[in-house]
This record gives sequence, structure tokens and C-alpha cells, in this order.
Amino acid sequence: MKDRSWDRSARIGEVRDRIWSYLSPASSFADPGSLVAGLLLQWPEAEASRLGELQFLLCEETGNFLDGLPQLMRKLATASDHEEELSTQRIRGQVDWSRTLALRSTAGASDLYATAPPRRVYQTPENELLVHVLDAIWITPGRLEALIPGRIQSHGGTAEVSRGAA
Repeated sequence: MKDRSWDRSARIGEVRDRIWSYLSPASSFADPGSLVAGLLLQWPEAEASRLGELQFLLCEETGNFLDGLPQLMRKLATASDHEEELSTQRIRGQVDWSRTLALRSTAGASDLYATAPPRRVYQTPENELLVHVLDAIWITPGRLEALIPGRIQSHGGTAEVSRGAA
């Protein structure tokens, strides 16, 4: 059996810059990251999770993502979908003649048309991932109060963080 010496300060040094990856909500299903980090730091699990969330919100990657967000929003991935429309007045898209003739014979309406015009759909896997990431970053005054208790003053829809002691 190998002798594995465990140096607490060396382990903390290894995870210091990426502690948010151990503590983020996304990692909680993969491993007990906040429990391990809490043990390393000798903090309660809730405190270690709060530190991880703050680290994630303040990290350079999150800042770079938010800086590029306006350009990303202009280039959202789209797909197209076809939904059947039945109309006697307005024809949009290509007429589905087999469906139209079948409907006309059953409904008795000689001016009924079945079409399936394409429409733009934004619910793609890429956009769903974007929404998931934005949900992880979204800050509300209530969430700030949970992260930094006693230091948040709400003003309508905005919040201000006081720098003084809580």
C-alpha cells in the first residue's frame, strides 16, 4: 500500500484559484465538492458554498462572458419548425395539397387550405445552455443578501453593497 501523506496547506493551494468549480451548483451533482472544500477550510458546508458562489461570480471567466454577452445575444442559434395552419382566407407558406384535399373532402369547405409555414425557433441546445449559465450568474438583491448578509440596501430594483462591517 502506498503511503499518501496529506498536506492541508498544499491541497488548499491546489484548489484556491478554482474553488468555485468545486462549489458551484453545477458541480454538486458530480461530487460532494462543497463538503470536501468545507473540510479543507474547516468551515461549515454552507459557508464554503457561499465562498464558491462568490468566487464564481467574481472570476475573470464570468467577467469575460458578461462582456461578450451583447455580441453573443445578437448571434443566437436558431432552428426552423413547421406548424400546420388551416385557413380559408390567408395562405402562408407552401400548400400541403394531400392534406388540403383530404380536409376539403371531410369538411366540405372548398376554400380550405393546409399549410406549414416555417417559423424561427430559439430553443436550441446552445441557447438552453446559455440560459443555464445566465441563471447561475443572475444576481438579485435577495441573492446578494444571502451571499453577504447585513450589507445590502435595496433601492427599488437595484441594490447597494456597503463596505463597512456588518
